[in-house]
Amino acid sequence: MGTYFLPHPATMSAFHEDELAVYGCLFKFMQARARIESDYANALRAAHAEFAGKPLPTKIMVGTPVYKLWQAVLSNTQALSGQLSSQLTQLNTNLHQLALLCQERKMLKKRYLTEKAQLDAEARRLADEAAKTEHQYMKQLDKVVYDREKFELLASRRRRSSTASGGSSTRSSKMENYRMQYLKSSVKLHNCHNKLVLCIDEANSHSDLAENSQTPALCEYVENTACDCAQRCVAVMEEAGAHLAHSNEAFAGLQSQLMRALREIRVVSDYQRLGEEAAVARLGNNSRQGGQLGRSQQQLQQVGRPMLAFNAQLLREYSGRLKPGQLSYDSFTREHLLEHL
Repeated sequence: MGTYFLPHPATMSAFHEDELAVYGCLFKFMQARARIESDYANALRAAHAEFAGKPLPTKIMVGTPVYKLWQAVLSNTQALSGQLSSQLTQLNTNLHQLALLCQERKMLKKRYLTEKAQLDAEARRLADEAAKTEHQYMKQLDKVVYDREKFELLASRRRRSSTASGGSSTRSSKMENYRMQYLKSSVKLHNCHNKLVLCIDEANSHSDLAENSQTPALCEYVENTACDCAQRCVAVMEEAGAHLAHSNEAFAGLQSQLMRALREIRVVSDYQRLGEEAAVARLGNNSRQGGQLGRSQQQLQQVGRPMLAFNAQLLREYSGRLKPGQLSYDSFTREHLLEHL
């Protein structure tokens, strides 16, 4: 992707931790939402199971507007519970996808830290090797200086001794040993010098490669993968959000069905129809019993209410002026009648 937007490698670990924390919160939140939806679906299902068939429908009740309303509510509750349960399956699929994305982000962090640690470990190894070689170099340099001084001191003494005696100087075995020791020390110093130069060059080459090639390539890979994970996470949440929104097409359809069922209820006309059906039923009963009933009885049945009569037995033990079925107007009842007639 060219120049990567992610933080400097020094703060990359914190970036991974922060993003993983967000992924973890998102997953746990969606788990909670799924539980809420599941509890809601189960509660609706339990409510429908508890109230379905209550009250027990009678022949007259079935046609009433209130019963139609009740059945529409029950039907909508059952359909809503079914829709929620159906969408929970897809929501659980989205949760599984989120879990995989969280795992992928963890693996990305692990890969980054592992490869970065390998680069850092190699840099430390080369730096340690250079430091160790430099220490050896300094010791060998001291050894060369010491051996040279010993050799030169002995050679100077031999020259002074030869001059004083007037003879020619000859190398002694001791002087030859000092010379060979100095020569060997010098050879070791030169080898150590070259080794130090090579160690420093290797360390610098590794540092340059890591800084300008390997680390940028690793960061670019991390960026591409992190972006891909984020884009897929957005897609998963869009899909999950569509199922969580109770305003989507499925829920809107159920709501429309309920509203349509409620609007189709015609309270006045339904009650009129019920009255007409009841009247037709009574007339049908009358016609079947017409040959056995008198005219007055048929009229009473058409009215549909029993006629009341004063019970003369109430005055069986009474010997005063009160008559069965007749008003009594006297000093006892005058005020009462004036109030009620």
